[in-house]
Amino acid sequence: RQGHRHDLHPQEKEAQGQVAPRFDRAGAEGIPPPGTPKRDFKEKTMPLIVEDGTLPAGANSFASVADADAYHAARLTAAWTDELAEVQKEAALIRASDWLNRKVMWNGRKASRSQRMAWPRSGVATRDGKIALDEIPAEVVEACCELAGFFVEQDYLAPLDRGGDIASLSVDVISIAYNGTAPAETVFPSLSGLLAGLGTVCTGKGGGIMEVGRG
Repeated sequence: RQGHRHDLHPQEKEAQGQVAPRFDRAGAEGIPPPGTPKRDFKEKTMPLIVEDGTLPAGANSFASVADADAYHAARLTAAWTDELAEVQKEAALIRASDWLNRKVMWNGRKASRSQRMAWPRSGVATRDGKIALDEIPAEVVEACCELAGFFVEQDYLAPLDRGGDIASLSVDVISIAYNGTAPAETVFPSLSGLLAGLGTVCTGKGGGIMEVGRG
């Protein structure tokens, strides 16, 4: 039979199937060729859906951006400025609402077992009267705005690590020793009195709580 030639030109070898077909990397699957315009990936963010007491689907905030803008404008909050992007404000409000949902042991019970947000609730009353079943208390909205101001800039409101219960402070090496009774988490003193009669705030991993009330 005819012997096999070993001196074929590379293109001849490719034609006879002796070598794998060559291909340009730019044409490989998943790799765009040179000059292909980049895809425009728009930032995907979770839409802000305000819980107004009617249990809207996907609710994730107790306050709107307009609520927060008015709240902080009245208090001249340095961290909450017009330079902040809308998505930054919305993200801060969602984080603040998450904190309120998870860290406060609210009085009463949820209006619906299936609702995600802590409010609206039934069986809650303060010194000012009973909270309606479809009501989001103004105190909750304000607490959401207050916390959102902290979440856009960590040093705002000066939260006290472990409640500020410091046993000793060494300036030369910048070391702090906390008392054994100090809570293990950050405490927001600005919330004190804001949620009077509505619930208690968890302050430590050991299950300790701090009753929220007016001094």
